[in-house]
Amino acid sequence: ELLKTMNNNDSSIQYEVNVQTKEIHYLDVEIHHHSSLQTRVYHDWKYEPYVLPTLHGISSIRPSNTLRMALVRAVLCCSQLQDFQEEQQYIEYSFLFHQFSFNFIHQHIEDFFLDFNAFDLSSYPDQATYDELRRQVRQWNQQK
Repeated sequence: ELLKTMNNNDSSIQYEVNVQTKEIHYLDVEIHHHSSLQTRVYHDWKYEPYVLPTLHGISSIRPSNTLRMALVRAVLCCSQLQDFQEEQQYIEYSFLFHQFSFNFIHQHIEDFFLDFNAFDLSSYPDQATYDELRRQVRQWNQQK
């Protein structure tokens, strides 16, 4: 049923279904079922690794905003704290790979957590705190 809906909405959207691993790659999200439904950001490693995220329709955007939106996307896509932490690490590596300074990256990550009152998450990560961050980010995303 889900596949029919995906096909009917936009035939140009790419997705891949792997029945053996119970995964669906839809746009840039991986949806899988391992005793519960989980989501995370999907990266296709056939293309350039550590590519910086792009925002559709925006040709030039400040790197600090790109980093912030990558973190927002990670929170919106990753249902589990561990997946978010892996995506955050991928984001950090991507920016380091593109020669941004360690201080620049970590300052903007700290700012992101402070903006959403989730600074404890960087020091004492737990799923309940992450769930609250997800709630706040979804609310912020709906209001913009």
